[in-house]
Amino acid sequence: LIDGHVMLKSGIVTVSPIASFRNVDYSTGNIDFDGSVVISGTISDGFTVKARGSIQVGERIGKVKLIAGADVILKAGINGSNDGSIECEGDLYSRFIESSNIICGSNLFVEESIMNSNLQVKNNIILVGKRAELIGGKTVLGGSLRLKKLGSSTELKTEVIIGIDPIKFRLIDKLKTELTEKKDMLIKLNDTKNETEKDLKSNWNNKENTEKLNKIIVIVERYKDDIENVERELQEAKNLLYPANNRYIIVEYTLFSGVTIFYGKIEYNTGLINANKIVLKCINNQIIESGFNYKEI
Repeated sequence: LIDGHVMLKSGIVTVSPIASFRNVDYSTGNIDFDGSVVISGTISDGFTVKARGSIQVGERIGKVKLIAGADVILKAGINGSNDGSIECEGDLYSRFIESSNIICGSNLFVEESIMNSNLQVKNNIILVGKRAELIGGKTVLGGSLRLKKLGSSTELKTEVIIGIDPIKFRLIDKLKTELTEKKDMLIKLNDTKNETEKDLKSNWNNKENTEKLNKIIVIVERYKDDIENVERELQEAKNLLYPANNRYIIVEYTLFSGVTIFYGKIEYNTGLINANKIVLKCINNQIIESGFNYKEI
């Protein structure tokens, strides 16, 4: 009935309409489309492309925001200068990713390199090109990681948390923010309460201040209860940080010293020397290390 992008969702073939652009810039404005978006050129800095379907971009992009209900395909790559971000519910394909924030609802496939980026990937991360390296930043993934090089000779801070669904970390971050905000408000309420009590001491028959103090006391107690509840939720969320079994980190060439690796809460010590051809996996909360062997994978 229509031309478009063919997808298979839950066993049903669907065709999503496609919006095509040469570039996204001031001539087009931000894009918000119900189907899929294909951009043969690039996206100017500061612009947002949102699609219910997939997004495909032909040339290199920078400080942009992509939000897709399906896959994102970057034929070149992204250097977000710490402001660029991609959020997709499907897979993400890119030649390179640098200084960007990524939330991927499925798998991440990168040809060359990932550098200084914050990654949250629900399933697997696979780097397949000549370099196939991950350097710097923080990576959280629920599945496995396969690449050639992890870290760098300069010992740039590189953190990998594997076997944990990033949603759990986002929940923890949300609870931490909420807890900080409530504690800050409680401090302000207590300051107001103390000032009101001082005013009452000098003018104990002031009905307005008495009513104000009683209201503040009620609100203070409510915030104390809220803080206790959030702290309990936060602890329960942290207790969920146990890695799934059989999640691999496969480093075909070099695991550099200085890389921090966690399977949930369990830390793997990379030591002071570089390791070559290594496979790490976690079974029953124990990290098992072995030499790389294609026949075992």
